Amino acid sequence: MQRFYEIGLRSNFSFLDGASHAEELVERALFLGLSGLGLADRNTVAGVVRLHAAAKLNGLEFRPGARLVFDDETPELLAYPLNRKGWGNLCRLLSEGNLRSKKGVCTLWEKDLLAWCEDLLFIAMPPPLASHADVETFETRLASLRSRLADRLYLALVPRHDGADQRNFAELDGIARRLGLPLIATNDALYHAPSASRLPMWSSPSASM
Repeated sequence: MQRFYEIGLRSNFSFLDGASHAEELVERALFLGLSGLGLADRNTVAGVVRLHAAAKLNGLEFRPGARLVFDDETPELLAYPLNRKGWGNLCRLLSEGNLRSKKGVCTLWEKDLLAWCEDLLFIAMPPPLASHADVETFETRLASLRSRLADRLYLALVPRHDGADQRNFAELDGIARRLGLPLIATNDALYHAPSASRLPMWSSPSASM
């Protein structure tokens, strides 16, 4: 039986999003029997070193990446380097966003993505799809990315546990089929256990591992 690989993980380096330390995330992954972890903190790779060290110490496969959150209408993307050049491109992309903003803020636009997208694999994270208009808008934006990123773009299936997952999964499956995008599952995990959540009450609902 193939074990689950959590590719949408955020750590406490995702300010106001993630809540768990690297060691806690690795310990939980081992307890759950996961095959590996992919770390994608919000517009940063600052947490990669600690999680890499914790994963290596425990023999857990690890992939470093980042969650790209844009200031225009570009969908949120998990970005994972395919090789050393890809890692350099990801770092340059994030540097572009950091240099144009005040300290602690990373402002990314689609043009940054297109300038530094080579040798990176991307996973599009769907927004809430509450209406047919939401579905059409998201699909249009994905189609534009698909034409530029080709076979390096995937679409995430993310459970929201809001009673609408079956409908949302059907919508995402339809988008994936029409655009020729592979689907990949993630819990979009923010912390290693529900008790670890330290997020403000107004934050959007999310999942633990």
